[in-house]
This record gives sequence, C-alpha cells and structure tokens, in this order.
Amino acid sequence: MKTSGFNDATAFALAGLICIGALFSAPASPAGADEPQAAEATDLAIVTIPTPRAASLLKLRGYAGLGTAVIRYKGYCHSMDVRFVAGDFGGPGITAIRPGPIRIRITDSETIHMLFAGYDIVSDAIDAGSDFTITSGLSQSDAGFVINPGRNFLSEVFGPRPVRIPCRVLAAKDRIAAEG
Repeated sequence: MKTSGFNDATAFALAGLICIGALFSAPASPAGADEPQAAEATDLAIVTIPTPRAASLLKLRGYAGLGTAVIRYKGYCHSMDVRFVAGDFGGPGITAIRPGPIRIRITDSETIHMLFAGYDIVSDAIDAGSDFTITSGLSQSDAGFVINPGRNFLSEVFGPRPVRIPCRVLAAKDRIAAEG
C-alpha cells in the first residue's frame, strides 16, 4: 500500500498548530475601543482581584488570587488577566479565609508600561503612595505583593494578550477603586 506522506500524526500536529494560532491571534476590538481617549491622556491601571484567598500560619499571612488589570496606556484602554500574590507578617494564628476584593490603582507610567509588556510588578520595586495605591483588601504599609500578567503557562511563554476595550470600563473601575 502506497502512502502519500500525510498520516494521522501529521494531521494531528497541523491541527494543533492551527488551534494554537487561533488562540493567539489578535482579538477583535469592541465598538468604540479603537479610538484613543484624548481627554484622558494620563496612563492608569486598576488591578482587581475579586475573590482572593488568604491563609495564615502563626505570624505569616499570604493572599493569592486571579483577576484583571484594566489599563489606559498611550491613550488606549486594555484589559488583561493577572495572577496576584501578597504576604505580610500580620497573621492571627492558623486560619484560611476569603477576604473581600483587592483593588490596586497604579499611576506610574513606567510601571504601567512594564505591566502591559508582561513583566511582573513587585511592590518593593515601586513607591507606595506615588506610584500605586491599595484602595481595598490589603494594608498599604505592610503587605508586599507581586502582580503577574497572564493566567496560565502559555502566557508565560508567548506573553499576555491585552484586549482593547472602551475606556468607559476603566472609568467605572476607577470610580469603584476610589470608593474603596
């Protein structure tokens, strides 16, 4: 029997490459998301972790969760998935709880660019108060945190995929963050 060189393994590999390509193709922008917002030219990011988990062991306390970062960068607004971890020495004993949402407002343009480009944001490397403000869920003074762009291993390999969104979404998140 003569084979054409196109067997099941080749078909499987080709299908896998097509699926991976579809996953990482540029998503369509929602209506109204393609135009920069000239009136609001300052860069801004709001990171929201809606349902973090917290646990403590004696004096050590840690937080972890998945969330989103809504970013205005160079006049355009984007949304991207993020992972979040934080820790401090304020543990009350041995507990595991689900605290309220964590919201962080980032105003430093360089930090926002790093987040948008896929770099981890470490609280010790930026200035609390002038570069970022924790508006809910954590204490500003004693919790160190890391914001990691992306949600899975593929985003570690290929980088995060920010999705362009209308800037009114960022404005709404900013109002919620300001209310605390």
